[in-house]
Amino acid sequence: MSVEDYEIILSDGWEAFLAYFIPKVHNLELLERHDKWMAENLADMPRRYHERGYATLASVAATIPFEALCV
Repeated sequence: MSVEDYEIILSDGWEAFLAYFIPKVHNLELLERHDKWMAENLADMPRRYHERGYATLASVAATIPFEALCV
């Protein structure tokens, strides 16, 4: 990241920065396919794990704010 990148975050916010930065570091088609798969399958994951004999202790995905930048 550059100083200019941080300036975008400070002046326009995180969402504006992501809209600018994410296309530089991610394949947007793959990201869109991933997001679609997650939307279609994530809610059903606890049941699927249980059917396979795994205990689900938490069914919510949580991450650090800069996870979007980890590629």
